[in-house]
Amino acid sequence: VPGNTIPPLSLDSALWIWTGEPPGIPGMRAFRKTLPEGRSRAVCVTFAIAADDTYTVWVNGVEIGDNIRKGGDPGGSAFRELDIYSVSLSHTKNVIAVNATNVISVDGVILTGVVQYEDGSQITFVTDASWLTAGNIPPPDSFQLIDFDDSNWAHAAIIGPVGTQPWGALHFAPFTGKAC
Repeated sequence: VPGNTIPPLSLDSALWIWTGEPPGIPGMRAFRKTLPEGRSRAVCVTFAIAADDTYTVWVNGVEIGDNIRKGGDPGGSAFRELDIYSVSLSHTKNVIAVNATNVISVDGVILTGVVQYEDGSQITFVTDASWLTAGNIPPPDSFQLIDFDDSNWAHAAIIGPVGTQPWGALHFAPFTGKAC
């Protein structure tokens, strides 16, 4: 990816997801997604994420960022702005892990991303029912690591597409990082 240009991100097919439990139960919830494999080695993932109320996100076990700096904003609107990250990849298997915390009221996580490959190809991915969740328990130790065994985890529950209330319209925060 030349310069500081990131691939276009789209919310067209991204879905708000959660654990499937009744809405509004406070606590931390864990989510994982193994990134799609391409015809060649994955070299970069660029993604945008928001959560109601807060999130911390890891790629391959390395903490990449959070929206805690926005104060969690319970009852506010920090979840309407998706933070953008661009991360170099060097593993055969690549995993995004999210610790989302609900403080009050409704809960959800939304993400859209693009994986770029050595041969120049790209594959998009979004939050959907293919994401896995530990359910209504606090995130297990080491859940963010690549080789964590998530084989007993459930598929995430879909809450709805962009525009679903109470979240409404969303927008991307300006990208201030360094593109990979």
